[in-house]
Amino acid sequence: MRQACDASLLRLGVDHVDLYYQHRVDPEVPIEETVGAMAGLVEAGKVRHLGLSEAGAETLRRATAVHPIAALQTEWSLWSRELETEIVPTARLPGIGLVAYSPLGRSRPRTWRASATPCRAASPPAPATRRRRWRCSTAENPRRRRTYLRP
Repeated sequence: MRQACDASLLRLGVDHVDLYYQHRVDPEVPIEETVGAMAGLVEAGKVRHLGLSEAGAETLRRATAVHPIAALQTEWSLWSRELETEIVPTARLPGIGLVAYSPLGRSRPRTWRASATPCRAASPPAPATRRRRWRCSTAENPRRRRTYLRP
């Protein structure tokens, strides 16, 4: 992690990063170990604040026990509201900012587009890709989303 941060600082031509994220929590590595390594970057003056991406509520609690987390980046959209029950309250207590991605969803119905290109069902991704696990990649989602938009 230190090498990746040093390389980023060099490429950017800066001496520190304001917010350094771990994107996608690795289930094989305890979050305490990852956040501990990231905290070392804060102590070294290379990073000012830490962020996590796609962390669940329990992971967030364990991470904040090691070092303050400034931001959590996660999908929060019209169709992905599950985080409102547990993750939002968990993040609110220590003052963690939520950075929502895909607030309008990952695919848009044809009525949202300026072009006349029809909205087709997404073809399923190859079995080896990470996208296969995402609910938004299923062929059913474009049809299901259209029902929300009917007058």
